[in-house]
Amino acid sequence: MALKKSVVADGQSTNRPPLFDGSNYPYWSTRMSVYIRAIDYEMWDVITDGHFSPSTINVVTNEMILKLRFEWTEVKTKKVLTNFKAINTLHCALTPTEFNKVLSCTTAKQV
Repeated sequence: MALKKSVVADGQSTNRPPLFDGSNYPYWSTRMSVYIRAIDYEMWDVITDGHFSPSTINVVTNEMILKLRFEWTEVKTKKVLTNFKAINTLHCALTPTEFNKVLSCTTAKQV
């Protein structure tokens, strides 16, 4: 018995980000921005505005210094984690060729 081919074309997945292969950036960018905002709008903020680094002001020098990890509150930890979630989501949306172009980026905004 012969197998019938599906008449319906495969669609996109709501569980995986749209894949960027280096072509048709406007299409991918629009779909990716909606995908990320649907997951977590704060991730979109991290991508567009930049990441959050817990810091404090040195009262002697009046300079911003990064807080040590043990000084972070739960809220600040969540904000830092959002940057890494965004980076991971962006990395999952890239082919190996495109990934190699951004592998040294340390923030979602850089990616």
